[in-house]
Amino acid sequence: MKNNSKLGKRSELTPLAETLGQSLSQGFLNFMAQKLRVFDIWPLVVGPADAARTRAVRLQNSRLIVLVPGPAWLDRFSYKKLEWLIRLNRELADQAEVEDIILKIGDFDD
Repeated sequence: MKNNSKLGKRSELTPLAETLGQSLSQGFLNFMAQKLRVFDIWPLVVGPADAARTRAVRLQNSRLIVLVPGPAWLDRFSYKKLEWLIRLNRELADQAEVEDIILKIGDFDD
């Protein structure tokens, strides 16, 4: 029986596992994993005391949105933004750059 398939010979097909592996290591999934790393390292970057009073909630257009519990915390943390930004980008090491940290008052679970 002849193989009249448009796909050609079986050896020309790329196994799904290989395609997924490449996507994870080089493609969009890797890009997203690097972006999501921001949320994992946030407590490390700001330290345990400030991490207890902040929540990194969204990364939008290279700006990290961080919730704080009230106006006094917003004022206090506004003085730490630059320090946090430098530490954050140092930890990310070219994986994803955060250009700014936007502080907003909001509720979050402890």
